[in-house]
Amino acid sequence: MNKTELIKLLAEKTSLSQKKAGEVLEAVIEVIKETLAKGDDLKLSGFGTFKIVSRKSRTVKIPGSDREVEIPEHRAVKFIPGKRLRERI
Repeated sequence: MNKTELIKLLAEKTSLSQKKAGEVLEAVIEVIKETLAKGDDLKLSGFGTFKIVSRKSRTVKIPGSDREVEIPEHRAVKFIPGKRLRERI
């Protein structure tokens, strides 16, 4: 499913137009981005949790060559599905 298909489904399941459903989806995505950028977790009951995790620096070997590349320490987003989502999947 892509974003356009998601917007159509949201419009079908609510009384919103596709334009309004798209605006709501964009607002939700923006709130998620802002929350994670601050370093806070976002918990959606019954769905899951978005967390920021730190990844240590590491050296990886490039497949097909003897070259090694250093990947620096960085932050990443981790999603942990909630119990109800795990049960549905």
